[in-house]
Amino acid sequence: MRHACSCGHDTATIDLRSLAPRTRHPQLLAAFDALAEGHGFVIAGDYDPKPLFLQLQTDRAGFFGWRYLEEGPDTWRVEIWKRPALARRAN
Repeated sequence: MRHACSCGHDTATIDLRSLAPRTRHPQLLAAFDALAEGHGFVIAGDYDPKPLFLQLQTDRAGFFGWRYLEEGPDTWRVEIWKRPALARRAN
């Protein structure tokens, strides 16, 4: 799968089911913070990860992109990427 910037890099998938519930958000935020601008990853799980979206919106507003790729009911997949600085200034 390619991520939103269309630079040709493959996106990693992080399966939320493989992470302990209490560590999911800290691990995903650390993975997001480690991304280069324009790069991203896909998260997959068995529930809507909207709480993560709300946390990103609060803590990293304007720095991320979010796109649902699959919306349940059994599997949810979301692409998350770090927006380039120029795109952040436009908003």
